[in-house]
Amino acid sequence: MSCTRLSFSLALLFLVLLPPASAAQTAGEKAEGPPPGNMQIVPGYQHRRLQGIDTSVGEILKGDRVVIRYDIGRLAGLHVTPEDKARCKHYEEKRISGQTARYCFRDHELTATFVQTSANFYATPADDAELNDVLIMLDSYRPYRVIPKEPKP
Repeated sequence: MSCTRLSFSLALLFLVLLPPASAAQTAGEKAEGPPPGNMQIVPGYQHRRLQGIDTSVGEILKGDRVVIRYDIGRLAGLHVTPEDKARCKHYEEKRISGQTARYCFRDHELTATFVQTSANFYATPADDAELNDVLIMLDSYRPYRVIPKEPKP
């Protein structure tokens, strides 16, 4: 078999085995999936997992509006640090299921970071009721494995 014919046969086999573009999930496309960290989703909201490149990403919606986005994994970094206190209208740090959670409220937005799991959540609640729902969901975040990153005091 000639080299050209072999190359053509391999290319044809590759095209036959490749799923059509409509069946493959592309970056950013929505898919169903369990919420991160066994998070409890408040009734009226829906979780959508998105396709990330090097981290776990997704969103929690109310109707057709995104209320919470998340980016989880070592490469996501830590988006709220103690140094951010000055830029936050309200800063809170607490322990949830053995990990440090940092909440920064600023300009009608909430950014929450769970330190040991490099989990970052970004919320834009429309009102106080939605803010309460967001806090309930965030406080229920319980990752399966917590890896200590900070020394104990």
